[in-house]
Amino acid sequence: MPSDLAHDLFEGVVPQVMTHVIKYCVQSGFFSLNYLNGQIKDFPYSSIDKANKPKTVPEIVSKFKVSQSASQMWCFFRLLPLMIGECVPLDDPKWETILMLYDVVFYVCAPALRPCHTEYLKELIEDFLESFLREFPNETLKPKFHFMLHYPDQILTFGPLVHLQTLRFEAKHSYFKELDPKK
Repeated sequence: MPSDLAHDLFEGVVPQVMTHVIKYCVQSGFFSLNYLNGQIKDFPYSSIDKANKPKTVPEIVSKFKVSQSASQMWCFFRLLPLMIGECVPLDDPKWETILMLYDVVFYVCAPALRPCHTEYLKELIEDFLESFLREFPNETLKPKFHFMLHYPDQILTFGPLVHLQTLRFEAKHSYFKELDPKK
């Protein structure tokens, strides 16, 4: 059975990595959480991205955690380098870690891939995992990080995983959850 990108990446790996990298950047003085919130509020979102515009983040660094819906997370993650990239040194190894994840997500969410792309994706994922463990040695990898290692084989077996994700179904389901009187 193929992995679901919404749960594995956008509700698992991506928010954990973003939390650590953003927290590091704030503690290093590259930008403040107030600045990031300003970028989130004022960013010129496309008409498609406006529907999934990320929420602002808590401004207390010690309690900071990126928490968004899967579709908001995908939007936030894609646009983060445009929002804050100019504030972070290009050669910063922790920033390079999130850029590696950015490359992984680019390939995993591609609508079509050739077999040679899956070989490259396998290397990208391994490099990203090594980088994350090196840059954040006190962090424990959750199983969702491990699931990423299976993406290249799943793409070869099932086709592009972006066509198999549950984001659209989750969007419909969230409407019905809002109607639930038990809430």
